[in-house]
Amino acid sequence: MNYWITTQWPLEVGETRRFAVWLPDDGRQNAGQDLEVGDLVHVYESRTGRARLDRQSRLPVTRQKGTAGLIATIELETRLIEQMDAQRHDYDDGSRIRWGFRANGRLAIAGGFVPRRLVNLALGYKPDYNLHGFGDQHSGLKRLTDSQYRQLEALFRANGGIDVR
Repeated sequence: MNYWITTQWPLEVGETRRFAVWLPDDGRQNAGQDLEVGDLVHVYESRTGRARLDRQSRLPVTRQKGTAGLIATIELETRLIEQMDAQRHDYDDGSRIRWGFRANGRLAIAGGFVPRRLVNLALGYKPDYNLHGFGDQHSGLKRLTDSQYRQLEALFRANGGIDVR
């Protein structure tokens, strides 16, 4: 079993949370080549995220304000799978991303919260690091050591996290 942390942007207004690991198809999907069924993944939600441009109006789609912290732990139910029907999205900063790879997960630990400052300290980063460009190959996904995973899990449980499997 492997341990990971993934960063995710806050939900768009009206969007329903689906727990998974998403990776773009621009080479950064290689960061997830070792994802396995049963792996545990901490989910970090950023405070903000790029605004996707609506396909019709070309206006930015509003995002909710994110938590800037660890919000869940998921157990992977699939390996990384290419999403053949994934669409390329245009963002307000001029970038284009096709989130062409996904590993589906189910909620394992929920209800807790670990603020960014404590996440950073557990991972050996400066407390104010914003996690932009985070992860292996700047993918938003990083493999954790057993010690890093356990430290974050203990913090999550100490701050309300409970098993939901």
